Amino acid sequence: MKQKHWRGAYNRLYYACFYATKAVLEAHKHTAETHSGVKTLLSKHSIRTGAIDPEFGTYYIDVREARLESDYDASFATDPDRVQV
Repeated sequence: MKQKHWRGAYNRLYYACFYATKAVLEAHKHTAETHSGVKTLLSKHSIRTGAIDPEFGTYYIDVREARLESDYDASFATDPDRVQV
């Protein structure tokens, strides 16, 4: 049962990061229609320009990958340290 709760945590954490990032991008007149588009625009308009710490970009990508793995890979072993902020 604990595994299932952590899988849900990865999912919710990713979507919190995704929508927050999307809102910041849209506030700066950058619109993405896909998850990959948000990741690309985050890198191009925020991280590369120095507006956002590169550590956040690394965290965003890690959380995105963890969410994909936890949602779609049945053999995925959760790591609570990976999801805790």
